[in-house]
Amino acid sequence: MNIKITIDLRAYRKGVFDISVNSEQIIIECLKIISESQNLSLNLLEINYCKSKREKKAVSVYSSFKESNIYTGDILEFI
Repeated sequence: MNIKITIDLRAYRKGVFDISVNSEQIIIECLKIISESQNLSLNLLEINYCKSKREKKAVSVYSSFKESNIYTGDILEFI
């Protein structure tokens, strides 16, 4: 199932992105695709968690969106 979410990378001074993604996809893989397609030059090795603004909790970027209870309308802030 595809979900529509917002990726907030302002902590890294890279902006905010609205995307549609398969809920089974691993979060860090999605971030890698965004980084490469937008030429963001993110150091993905230093990103281990993101914060779900809807759930109000930190989740591992090594889990899928579905495993982390990330659904349509959520905003993920990378910390």
